[in-house]
Amino acid sequence: EQLGLTEGTNQDPFLPTKDGIIFYVRRFCRNLSNLHSFFARRWRIIGPIVKKEKERASWWIRTLEEHGLYSVIREMWEDGFRHPFAN
Repeated sequence: EQLGLTEGTNQDPFLPTKDGIIFYVRRFCRNLSNLHSFFARRWRIIGPIVKKEKERASWWIRTLEEHGLYSVIREMWEDGFRHPFAN
């Protein structure tokens, strides 16, 4: 949803397939605790405490976009944290 893709729009061979998107969304959701830990330590930002994984994931996506995804990932690697889409 955050990517702006809807059913039938991923006809371009360079866009991920629906299965590919689902694969990375699941990985991202498994790593929400890593994001929480990194942001709490680095910037003293604590994510929402809600049980709905979709709400937490959406909040983190917006937060990553605000801080710049590339720079956040680079800083996570430098501090020894995992990539948000790592296994």
